[in-house]
Amino acid sequence: MVSRAAGMTPAVEDTALRNLTSARLGWAPVVLGIAATSLGPGARAQTLPVVQANREIGVGFSALYRDYRESFPAGTPGRDREGGWTPGVAAGASWMGDAGGLRNLYGSIRVTYNAGNQNYRGSLFGSDTALEFRSGLANTTVTAQLGKGFLVSPRLLITPAATFGYQLWNRDLGPGQTEDYRTFMAGAAVRADYQAARRLVLRGQLGLAETVDPRITFRYQHSYGTALAARPVYQAGAGLDYALTARFHLSADAQVSRYGYGRSRNLATLEKGLIFEPASTTTDSQLQLGLAYAF
Repeated sequence: MVSRAAGMTPAVEDTALRNLTSARLGWAPVVLGIAATSLGPGARAQTLPVVQANREIGVGFSALYRDYRESFPAGTPGRDREGGWTPGVAAGASWMGDAGGLRNLYGSIRVTYNAGNQNYRGSLFGSDTALEFRSGLANTTVTAQLGKGFLVSPRLLITPAATFGYQLWNRDLGPGQTEDYRTFMAGAAVRADYQAARRLVLRGQLGLAETVDPRITFRYQHSYGTALAARPVYQAGAGLDYALTARFHLSADAQVSRYGYGRSRNLATLEKGLIFEPASTTTDSQLQLGLAYAF
């Protein structure tokens, strides 16, 4: 209760109370401003972990197991199969954010390079004579995606995306004999991110694409290039993103891709006469472990 000062009239008392109240309220914006400043950025709404897992720049190690098999036409002698693990490195960046009134737009690019030796089990061209040795592999893959994420819940994000890719594979089959396979790829994929724990986001992906303008170049004493028939590309992958800190994340991924090339036309060569590239099927199993910076 506020007691009235001796000798103060009601009008004077009302004026004094109004001045006192105004003086007290006048400090309120200042106090609130200081409080907001002291809270800092943490006071703002935090980015959901399933979204943050798609805002990263990272590098890492890669291991590729390539299982390559050629299919010769009926009645044509010959066999060709290669397989083995090769080490490599990977680097990538992804972004998810709002633009043009659209929420959770998504974009990413990833480059992977693997090199090493594989086990070749085949035969001399046009014969059944067994031939086994260690063949060389150098493989570069570039993959880009553009899409939009949809939050099913704060813990679950589904992202349909268009996929574009490029692959260059150099096969070293011995002194003076290499083959370069080159293709572009285009298709679609569906990604899923799920927050399984406070720091852990699990992810998965299914994709379907098509090889675009696949070609092979034979390199002997001379080079001979020709087109290959396009074939589908099937992809499936799974991985995790673990937040070591707010900015540094550990990532681990596994992916399987299965694709093929159709038979080439016949080529006349000075070194081997008439040759062709048989139809083939390749299954790539890729493991990656890396460190990413979240932004």
